[in-house]
Amino acid sequence: MQVAVSYRERGHAHWLEAHTVNLSRTGLMMECRSGPSIGAPLDLLLMFEPPLATISCSARVVRAEHSALTNRWRVGASIFRYVFLRKPQPYSDGPL
Repeated sequence: MQVAVSYRERGHAHWLEAHTVNLSRTGLMMECRSGPSIGAPLDLLLMFEPPLATISCSARVVRAEHSALTNRWRVGASIFRYVFLRKPQPYSDGPL
């Protein structure tokens, strides 16, 4: 299942876009244009379509690989906290 993801390194204001390649309760693999450093803490928003749910997650990067062929990154992150938001909503620059 491919899910839209907005992510940022914790403490950064700017959100970036990605999509999942693989997703479980404890982690995910996402494809994105820039790769955060291994060990970096992430804020994630997983947006299930059609607007079914948005899940806010705290995660840590455990793997990052760049593909020269596609010029995209595959980033693996371990999820250690998640919260189902009451209703789907777009991301903002505020705290999680």
